[in-house]
Amino acid sequence: MSAVIRIDEPTHETLRELSKDCDESMSVLVAQAVKDLRRKRFIEFANAEYAALRADEVAWEAERQERAVWDAALADGLTK
Repeated sequence: MSAVIRIDEPTHETLRELSKDCDESMSVLVAQAVKDLRRKRFIEFANAEYAALRADEVAWEAERQERAVWDAALADGLTK
């Protein structure tokens, strides 16, 4: 399936140059760019949520306690 998207001329020219430089089709490059942006936004969201957790002293202490419980499971002697 394919779809048409509109982009401005400078972006199209940049995409064309990248396509030549990378020896990839423009559609492959756009797909990779979307994938990379999605990953970047996910990481930014996760970092913001983690910062909010750290800023809440009660929630952060609960997180630390829960991690301590899980860390103890690592030393249970089970191999799998």
